[in-house]
Amino acid sequence: MLEYAHGPWGQQTYMARIGADGKLVSYEQVLTTQKFTSIKVGQATKDDVLRTIGAPSETTYLTLSQLEVWSYPYKESNTWDSMMHVHFDNAGIVRKMLNGPDPRRDPDERFPFGMMRMR
Repeated sequence: MLEYAHGPWGQQTYMARIGADGKLVSYEQVLTTQKFTSIKVGQATKDDVLRTIGAPSETTYLTLSQLEVWSYPYKESNTWDSMMHVHFDNAGIVRKMLNGPDPRRDPDERFPFGMMRMR
């Protein structure tokens, strides 16, 4: 499997799956609602997520809840600039998934040059 991500601000990641014979089996954009919903909370591991939607554009750690968060910018319903957050426990199991607007792409939330406004 080969992954083609469009960088930390990109909203698309393509996965190319190559068969044992060296030929292309499939090529698809994986940052979609369908792919996100295929990730099973309580079952999927970090490896499962990497194989399904690729590497995150950003990772953070929530100290109080002890969850590692992988974030993926995407175009929800091919319309809205959104961000999917996949939360993992310390064993690397998906515990929850949350999505919402991508604040980096909201002109009301940014200063010039892409810096976030503090409230």
